[in-house]
Amino acid sequence: MRTSELTGATLDYWVARSEGWEAEVRSYQQDPFGKGVEIVHYCNLKKGNRPFSPSTSWAQGGPIIEREMMELSHDRDWREDGQFGRVWQGNHAGYGYVDGDTPLIAAMRAYVASKFGGEVQEGSES
Repeated sequence: MRTSELTGATLDYWVARSEGWEAEVRSYQQDPFGKGVEIVHYCNLKKGNRPFSPSTSWAQGGPIIEREMMELSHDRDWREDGQFGRVWQGNHAGYGYVDGDTPLIAAMRAYVASKFGGEVQEGSES
């Protein structure tokens, strides 16, 4: 799978691996407000048995960005659906620019790419 396409729990898993930590993607079912069951996936660190979500949590992703001295920037973009949006770019000296819908996603993709290159092995997060 291309690092530039990683999202959600899978992206968080590969950030954990980039940090040298053992992790796994777990899932659970929830039925919020009785509107139907949905499956939620999340990354769990094996040491300490705790959730890890640096692609959505500034408390977890922010220190990585700061420590790695990553650069974040954005550009205007017209999306396929005709709507205007922003594409964020994360830059890591070890790899270069990688896009994402949010600054954290872009930065974490760039971080993973700096450690593993442009592709990671699918199915490794189980």
